[in-house]
Amino acid sequence: MFVSPDKEVRCMTRHDDEHKLWTPTDASTGVLRTVPGKGWWVFNAELLHSKSRAGPTDTNYLFDVQVADGHILTDKTFAERMDILTSLFVKKDSVEDYSHYVVGERVWLAKTITEGFKDKWDEANRVAQSLSTSPTDEGLVLKDPKSKLLMPFSKDANKNWQVKCRVAHENYAF
Repeated sequence: MFVSPDKEVRCMTRHDDEHKLWTPTDASTGVLRTVPGKGWWVFNAELLHSKSRAGPTDTNYLFDVQVADGHILTDKTFAERMDILTSLFVKKDSVEDYSHYVVGERVWLAKTITEGFKDKWDEANRVAQSLSTSPTDEGLVLKDPKSKLLMPFSKDANKNWQVKCRVAHENYAF
């Protein structure tokens, strides 16, 4: 998700295309227009839309920031980038869920979990097995908090410091 200096929001798929089956709304992008400064911002997010009949649609789930007010964050660790996101979006009145903060009408910010991984994994699997549709929580993404962002010149540039652990579910091919 790109936010221009004029606070225009542009959303791209992981394939570098604009979404064809979804149009951003003020509810799903409005809070991004509140970022400070006069430079570009680039956020990583997953669109929760048509993924599960059990969960929300038109909701963006933020989980990283690559550019902050025109500064490419290759000098920042993942933990430092999450601190940037938290300071930007989490307010005293933010609603807190077990896995995220609700920071806008249809914008969620991933919470960093630093302990109790087994309990979180077991809970995600219990929920997934109880649903006949794809679960909203697909699993856990484990990230090294000390890893610094590499220039994203390829889709695999930053894969060595994170791993996705997907829950078992009949709707998933892997």
